[in-house]
Amino acid sequence: MTVSEYKRRFQELSEFYMHMIPDDHAKKVRFIDGLNENIALTLAGSVHPTYQSARDAALELERQVEMRKPSRRRSFEDAVLDGVDFHIEGGNFYYYDNLARYMKELFDQKQTQAYYLSAVPHCHYPDYYLGNAIDEGLFDFIWVQFYNNPSCKNSFVFGLDKLLFSWNHYWIHSNASQLFLGLPASIYAARMG
Repeated sequence: MTVSEYKRRFQELSEFYMHMIPDDHAKKVRFIDGLNENIALTLAGSVHPTYQSARDAALELERQVEMRKPSRRRSFEDAVLDGVDFHIEGGNFYYYDNLARYMKELFDQKQTQAYYLSAVPHCHYPDYYLGNAIDEGLFDFIWVQFYNNPSCKNSFVFGLDKLLFSWNHYWIHSNASQLFLGLPASIYAARMG
């Protein structure tokens, strides 16, 4: 597969067409699943969903993720996904809460497997893109990203006081069942700080 073909397929995902990952990656997904590790599909970028497209995307994504039933061709063949990760860094904030809510409702209907929703917001609280969904408690995991954002970088570069203030006053009170602190491994690991 050419690089341009690979990019085209991911562009389709960002437009909610849901032709997610090329089929040759299904082998990797099955291998990781065999290690009993959770596998999540990440929705990333700067998509601008509407009310209807959020609902349609949730239904299509649920159809793609439901891997245990034999049915028509799916993006990951017979591999199993465990959830969806929201890593939104651009666009507007409208309807991401609806998309997360629809996904949560569809996942809650599944009796065969537990599915998870996670989010990767920036350090600012409330997060511009996912704040409503976070406040509503729609995510099982939140990975607060204190990097790749110049103002978030200032939360820890000049000592831990600012970082701990932000963490203790905002994020620690979120409605997630599990909350994680995301920091770069070195000053070279994050391009924007």
